[in-house]
Amino acid sequence: YSEIIGTNHVFRLPPGANHTVASDQLKMVDVGQFITDKNFNFYLNLFENNDTFKMVTIIEPLTKGAFYKQYGENTIPVLGLSDNNVIIPGGQVDQFSPNDRWVIVQNVAKSTGQNLEE
Repeated sequence: YSEIIGTNHVFRLPPGANHTVASDQLKMVDVGQFITDKNFNFYLNLFENNDTFKMVTIIEPLTKGAFYKQYGENTIPVLGLSDNNVIIPGGQVDQFSPNDRWVIVQNVAKSTGQNLEE
C-alpha cells in the first residue's frame, strides 16, 4: 500500500523480535510509519494477559506528564486520532490536544514486568 498511497499514509506495528531476519529486511524498505515504539510481541503479551485497552477523548490540553498523572504511570498511548482525523503515532507524542481520541493500554507493567519510564 505504501507504494500506492505513500509511506506517510501507512501505519504499522514494529515487527516482532522473533523475526529478526525479516526485521532487518524491512529496514531496507520504507513501508510506512510505526504507530508505536513497542513491537508486535509486546502487544500480543498484553492481549494474552487481558490488559485494559480503552478509547479516551482528551478534554483539555495535556502535557505528557499530565497525561500519565491522569491515566496512570503504567499507561501507553498506542494510537491517536486528531479532531480532524489525522493519525497520531503514540510513540511520538509530547502533547495531547482537546478532542483527540486515543487508544490506550492501562496496567501494562503488571503484565509485562517492564518499567515504562525506560
